[in-house]
Amino acid sequence: MLRNKKIIFLSIASLVFIVLVGIALKVALIKPANPANNPADSKVNLPSFETLKPSGNSSVTLQPLKSDQAFAFDDKIADTAITVSQQPLPKDFAPVPDQSITNLAQKYSATTKITAGNVTAFTGSSAKGDQTTIFTKKGLLVFITSKRSVTVDQLSAYIQSLH
Repeated sequence: MLRNKKIIFLSIASLVFIVLVGIALKVALIKPANPANNPADSKVNLPSFETLKPSGNSSVTLQPLKSDQAFAFDDKIADTAITVSQQPLPKDFAPVPDQSITNLAQKYSATTKITAGNVTAFTGSSAKGDQTTIFTKKGLLVFITSKRSVTVDQLSAYIQSLH
């Protein structure tokens, strides 16, 4: 009787073991490959245009915005977090880019003029304290946004550092 119980117990244990091994194999064979380990299968959104990055800060990572025509990265000016977004200058800006930037800046209440080397930028703050700076550089339309104000001198230096 004891021998029959041992045989039944070993038979059930073996059956459970075989079922578990089968499930493990099935999961391992069906599991999709990790795209991070297979670069050919992962889609990387890279800009189709030359972008600006601050001098001396190679750690910024460009992220696509709503389309592949606009990219942004996060950075800091002093201790203020900023987001720098950029896209190719729209075609309708090309005939008169300075006037087009001035008109766009007015729509954002960015009326304070900044001279940053050979770049003219416009900045302004909302009633909530958010600041928007708009300019064009190297054929790109660039926005710098922050949740709090950055000084004109700091913005000027940062704009000049973008290459």
